[in-house]
Amino acid sequence: VENLDPLVQRAITASTSAPDLRDRYDKIPSYVESKLLPFQRDGIRFILQHGCRAFLADEMGLGKTLQAIHCLKLNYFDTFNL
Repeated sequence: VENLDPLVQRAITASTSAPDLRDRYDKIPSYVESKLLPFQRDGIRFILQHGCRAFLADEMGLGKTLQAIHCLKLNYFDTFNL
């Protein structure tokens, strides 16, 4: 992987330095987690695995907002005491 554009190099560096936050998945309350569909659970785990630096691109109505809210709650609400 030689002679990559500097932008691509920065993107690769940033993606590999993102913290793996999958351990935070267990903080989802059971009454919420039980209502998530399997692909929504996988989506939340994927986002957390990539340090909440992911792009959700599902079809309309599949719960992107729900997944994003839970990832934000799991990652940032503790930081800001919300």
